[in-house]
Amino acid sequence: MQPVGNAEWPASAIIVDMLHGGDGQPRPFSRIIEAARQVPLGESLVVIAPSEPSEAYEAMAHAGFMYETEHVGPDEWLTRFVRVGA
Repeated sequence: MQPVGNAEWPASAIIVDMLHGGDGQPRPFSRIIEAARQVPLGESLVVIAPSEPSEAYEAMAHAGFMYETEHVGPDEWLTRFVRVGA
């Protein structure tokens, strides 16, 4: 398990950190969708963001993901997407 914020996720989880540095890519939704393509069935994508990534929920559901979101601080949200289907 690896710590992410106040939670722990499987070591195999792909992390998209839009809060602590990032890679300069301006479109958070695009970063989430691009990372999701790399997630195998049964594995996780964890998004760390300054706001709830609600714009991604419907698209991720259509791509076969379930999610859980936790508001862990004034400007920090953790969302774990788990691929459960194709």
